Amino acid sequence: MASCVRFGTLPMSGPRVVIGAPLYNHADELPETLESLLIQSYRDFRLVCVDDQSTDATGEVVQRYAARGSRIVYTRNPSRLGMIDNWRRAFDLALEDTPDAEYFAWASDHDIWHPRWLATLMAELDAHPEAVLAYPRNRRIGPDGVINDKHPWEFATDGLDDLRARFKRTMRHMSAGNMIYGLGRADAIRRAGVFRHVLVPDRLLLMELALEGQFRQVPDILWFRRWYGPFFSLQRQRRAFFPNGRPL
Repeated sequence: MASCVRFGTLPMSGPRVVIGAPLYNHADELPETLESLLIQSYRDFRLVCVDDQSTDATGEVVQRYAARGSRIVYTRNPSRLGMIDNWRRAFDLALEDTPDAEYFAWASDHDIWHPRWLATLMAELDAHPEAVLAYPRNRRIGPDGVINDKHPWEFATDGLDDLRARFKRTMRHMSAGNMIYGLGRADAIRRAGVFRHVLVPDRLLLMELALEGQFRQVPDILWFRRWYGPFFSLQRQRRAFFPNGRPL
């Protein structure tokens, strides 16, 4: 593994939850994001932030927060990896930092979480060992922080024991961008392959996870997702995922 710059102390034995946050050029929104994670009602977790060579003040922002306590670890990649490899690296470094963690979640560098987000999702997974992923209802907010949708998206596979039925329902009805930021069982995510080097890797991961177990959605609105508009394109994804022009 390539060398990196790290700030933060490593625990002798870790908590049950570790969060991996891939970072890239969202310094303006990042303070609000970090505040929302650090005020979670369930506090025994680690937050591993992996900066993919941001050119703004991202690093300075995270290091200020890391200096306040031991829950944040900051890593800056020695070279730009792109979205897929940085998400994979966030997972790998998070589990390296907290190897005994039962649960893992990815956190963006620009969204906002309700203070009960983590406690609620942990309780859901603790109560349902057949589930491998839990996530809340959410609301989209604009860059100015104003809620701009009225109908929170809903999807779950709880109660579906048949693998084929679960896989089919996931493939047809999932909303990957909403579900990928849920709380999952770390071992199931690892078995499912984390993020592969393909376009729309979040969809592939979720379909693999559907074979591992059920998905549960809690009814509370606990995540506020910044929405910059429907700008999906294969060309944009290739640039974000593979900045070095590989492998596609």
